[in-house]
Amino acid sequence: MEATGTEDINKAQGKLLLSEENDNQQLIITENQGYSNFKHRRAIFYVKKPVEFFAFVDEGFGAATGYSKLYFHLCDETSVNNVNLDIQEMGAHTTFEDNNNLLIRSFGNQDIVLKPFEGRISYQTDRKFSVRKAYSLVMEKKKNTSVRYITILYPVTTASNHKINAKFTDNPSDSDNVSIEVTIDNETYNLNYELKN
Repeated sequence: MEATGTEDINKAQGKLLLSEENDNQQLIITENQGYSNFKHRRAIFYVKKPVEFFAFVDEGFGAATGYSKLYFHLCDETSVNNVNLDIQEMGAHTTFEDNNNLLIRSFGNQDIVLKPFEGRISYQTDRKFSVRKAYSLVMEKKKNTSVRYITILYPVTTASNHKINAKFTDNPSDSDNVSIEVTIDNETYNLNYELKN
């Protein structure tokens, strides 16, 4: 996650805040104070039952103002034609013939704009690169207010006929207690964590 309208990133030293697992899910939470006035925290839920999916909760805290951007870089040039951006749904999906596909949807605590751009990937040190599909999710960052995203990654055989929704159900002023509600094809999952000091 990046905050525009602030200085260049000055630290990329993330730390693990929490890691836990039970029969139904795994959870990892990391945090990075990349800017003096903007901290990024990411929680990754891997839900195992009754269907498998990932839920990412990305939060940006601090006094920074401007725009927060959450980036997604998708398949490389060999698969670029199998990736479709779903701009109105704030996400993307793949269309591989082997029925091994991914449906991505994002939601926020305020309005989000999806902005496609030309992603780049390189496996060499000679500065040559290949193009891939990419997009950012842009949200306005006001002073001393948090930006919060939920992103669902749902493995599917085909992306059609699936409905995904997600929302925050917690008190946004308590950043150490996060709760979200995810609905996939009429099945609801309540996911949460609490950070202990």
